[in-house]
Amino acid sequence: MLTRRCCRTNFPLRSKFAAERGVRVFSMFKRIPKQWSEYRRRNWIALAYLIFGLPLNFAIAAILSNFISSAIVAVLAFLLWVFFLGRFAFKITRFPCPRCSLPFIANQNVSFVKKRCCNNCGLGLYEKP
Repeated sequence: MLTRRCCRTNFPLRSKFAAERGVRVFSMFKRIPKQWSEYRRRNWIALAYLIFGLPLNFAIAAILSNFISSAIVAVLAFLLWVFFLGRFAFKITRFPCPRCSLPFIANQNVSFVKKRCCNNCGLGLYEKP
């Protein structure tokens, strides 16, 4: 049975059509390999901070505005959010590939069709090394 290599195709295969071709497609409900659990954890932390970080920072800024000028606190809260969001994004892009230990998605070109595979060894996202 063939396994789809993510670097060889630009478009994801749908499960219905992939089964006809004899290709296994990763499902969100299947267990991911243990080597990818840290990558998934980093992604969830970054997503949670993206959604809840800015309102949380501004809530703290609203409380602190009683003691310091409100404009300065709001700007500092926004800069703090940008700093930590950039830090989380950097840690995700520098995640080491489980097979070759080089950064997994650091040197890929930006595109709307995510290839999500290692540039060095071709290991696809959530595949067993």
